Amino acid sequence: MDIQRDRVSCFFGPFPTLQEVNCAYKDYVAEKWLITQLDDLNKFSMQRDQMDVCHYDMLPAMIMDKYSYLKVTEIMLFFWETKCGTYGSFYNKVEPARIMDMLWQFVSKTRQEAVRQREQEAIRKYEEYRHQNEVADPERMRSILMKISFRQPEPKNDVLDSEDESAVMQSAMNFLHNSSLTAEVKEQMAKGFEARYGCSPQEFVNKHQTRKEK
Repeated sequence: MDIQRDRVSCFFGPFPTLQEVNCAYKDYVAEKWLITQLDDLNKFSMQRDQMDVCHYDMLPAMIMDKYSYLKVTEIMLFFWETKCGTYGSFYNKVEPARIMDMLWQFVSKTRQEAVRQREQEAIRKYEEYRHQNEVADPERMRSILMKISFRQPEPKNDVLDSEDESAVMQSAMNFLHNSSLTAEVKEQMAKGFEARYGCSPQEFVNKHQTRKEK
């Protein structure tokens, strides 16, 4: 996994937190892994004064105390960005306090980034859900229309009241101007409309417009 490029997976992927690693493997595995990362950073920095061995015991414990909820991928991203100088330099001395300050900056920045990502994902899912509900499922529509098509026509009044007529008119207009329906579905819908109202959608619109002109 290319951590610095796939930041979304870094934050939200199925990777364990430091605490989960310790719970799964015991024997302070997370702390030992942190020591490896810190030692690599220490050597990479090439500073004049590097961390002492005693700091390798203290720093992992401090990180676990404050940030054990971070995923291992997030910690890897932190060390990568630290090496890139994202949070400043060490000024000739690798200090544990400076590393903890850099980690605090990293967490502050990435928490905001994660919140924005969650918002974008929520919007994406909402738009996807809305689109799925706006576009009729052909199989479901076909099933409904087949039932409508074989219904016996209901007794109809000669004149619909204005509210009903307006609703039926809107339904007929929607049918006539909907270009996304297949020919088969349109045929079934037309049959269903005629079975219910005694005429095709186009005939209903024509009658409605003729009455309005009179």
